[in-house]
Amino acid sequence: MTSRPTPWGAVSKYLADFADAKPSAADYAMKVRKVFDMLVEDTGDAAGAGEFLLSHVSAQHQLSIISAQHCELVTELLPKPPARKRGRPKEALGKGTYDEKYELYLDWRYEKTIDPSLTKEQFAKRRLGITDEEHKDDDQAHMRVTAFLQNLKPARMKYLDEGQRGAIDTLYPFVLTQDRMRFARGWREAKQGNPALTKEEFVRNDLKWTVGEISEDIIRQQLEYLEQGEKLLASSERG
Repeated sequence: MTSRPTPWGAVSKYLADFADAKPSAADYAMKVRKVFDMLVEDTGDAAGAGEFLLSHVSAQHQLSIISAQHCELVTELLPKPPARKRGRPKEALGKGTYDEKYELYLDWRYEKTIDPSLTKEQFAKRRLGITDEEHKDDDQAHMRVTAFLQNLKPARMKYLDEGQRGAIDTLYPFVLTQDRMRFARGWREAKQGNPALTKEEFVRNDLKWTVGEISEDIIRQQLEYLEQGEKLLASSERG
């Protein structure tokens, strides 16, 4: 007898769609709590369900899909995980170093999701401002890239706990990809309904719910997101 598969993908899509509706923090937190109860009933794994949902919510917050208040309320409503032993392990990193390495790995996963063909070496050279020629001919530049790549090795990921690695390696790319692709699909549908519509007009209409003035920087950012979404959508349809 085979075990019943855990519906993680379906749950991720459900919460992504719900977040798109811009629910209040209270409504969002209550929805996540209900999903948690359903997962526990379905799988019997309260710890796994809680870890999965907290990772997913964290990924949505990192992508600015939900606010910090949404995250805080979810944390309050979900059962607290077992307390860790007090004290800092000898191998633990200081907060500054931890944050720096976390952001570096997050940036790598972001750029890799947007451009699947990107290699770690290309990412390193881009971040360090080193050209291919410098990397090939300059020993110091080559050493800088090598040192940079050390921080992206799996062995260095021990400073991230299992839930954080799950969010960055799995949920973060999933939420990021789905968000960009939904944006691109919305543009495609809007363009079919109104062939004269420009991308900038579409973006401005999409941002009409934003409180306050919509800056040109935000417009450029959203146009970049739309372009990324079109590439991801095209790649998905080809594959």
